[in-house]
Amino acid sequence: MIVNDCNFLGNEAQWGGAVCNEGESLVLVSDCNFLDNQASWGAGLYNNRSGVSVVSCAFRGNRAQTSGGGLYNYQG
Repeated sequence: MIVNDCNFLGNEAQWGGAVCNEGESLVLVSDCNFLDNQASWGAGLYNNRSGVSVVSCAFRGNRAQTSGGGLYNYQG
């Protein structure tokens, strides 16, 4: 999957407030803004056992209760 030139603002979830990527998938995220998102794990982006590339993205004001305010990567 390719995600390009997107704004993720003020989202909330348990895993990956803005983006949750799991299960042997490949994702390219480029030129995106991750702003003021909230989650327990990976407020901006959560990646679990998958391939993810992040290019020219901004992560600001994201808050995780447990780990990964901007990005959390588990076995990726």
